[in-house]
Amino acid sequence: MPIHIETVGLISTTMRLDGWDRLTTVLRVAPELGLQALGRSLYGTANKIFNESQMQVPVRRGILRSTGFVAPPALQGNGQLAVRISYGGASAPYAYDQHYNLAYRHAPGRKALYLSDPVYAATPNLERWIQADVGRTLSGLGL
Repeated sequence: MPIHIETVGLISTTMRLDGWDRLTTVLRVAPELGLQALGRSLYGTANKIFNESQMQVPVRRGILRSTGFVAPPALQGNGQLAVRISYGGASAPYAYDQHYNLAYRHAPGRKALYLSDPVYAATPNLERWIQADVGRTLSGLGL
């Protein structure tokens, strides 16, 4: 089952949870329960990343920070379960510029790459976090 974390307009990360027999079995036998467990975990994981990005996003008047959100998981047409972390809304060009312009000066602790850095920092832990979350959920369901 491919899962996908996308940060709109910035970066996109996809991973496969192949070889995890327990989840594979649940997805085959009870696909709705398996997708719900996986979606809940993916959403929680994306929120961890988002919370870290909120501590790094540039703050002048708080406008950019207030546009950030995590979209609930959605099953894509290509069979991927995806969650989206985004900033900017109607001001996406401003968010993009703030994210990539390394020459801008920001308040202490605030910086460019405020979203991609938290995604890259979390990447080594994603599979472990998701497997632990899904494992707890499936155990709670008696699966």
